[in-house]
Amino acid sequence: LCSRTRKCHRNLGMISASENLFSGTIPSLFGALPNLMYLWLDENRFRGTIPSSLSGVPNLRALVLHSNSLTGTVPPELFANKALEAVALGYNDFTGTLPPAFGNPSMVWALSAEMNHLTGTIPSAYGNLPAMMGVSLHSNMLSGTIPPSLGNNPEM
Repeated sequence: LCSRTRKCHRNLGMISASENLFSGTIPSLFGALPNLMYLWLDENRFRGTIPSSLSGVPNLRALVLHSNSLTGTVPPELFANKALEAVALGYNDFTGTLPPAFGNPSMVWALSAEMNHLTGTIPSAYGNLPAMMGVSLHSNMLSGTIPPSLGNNPEM
């Protein structure tokens, strides 16, 4: 992705490395790719946290990290990305609460964060995502009530 002179391929729009045996941490240099729209790193052996640098990728539409060994909390600044449409974080070891809102609620159509160790409630803002077609949060330690507006979404 980056040459020896540290000049990154700034036009790279997609990285698909699903279903491999990659290990270690997710490279923070992915955050230096301003045109990255799709990042699929699911079903590998990545560990550690989601790099904070991914929060600064302005065009990131889909982040698929399910089925790894990722830990830590889900960074709220990641969900603040205005381009983000789909997030798959299931089957990891994330803890803490779900981020309170998305940067552009009208664009989000999928959220999966099942099979983690998430606590707290489902944020009420999640019920006001008009494009949402699917939410998967099973097998966590979530509590409270399900936002009533979540069931009123005509897309689900």
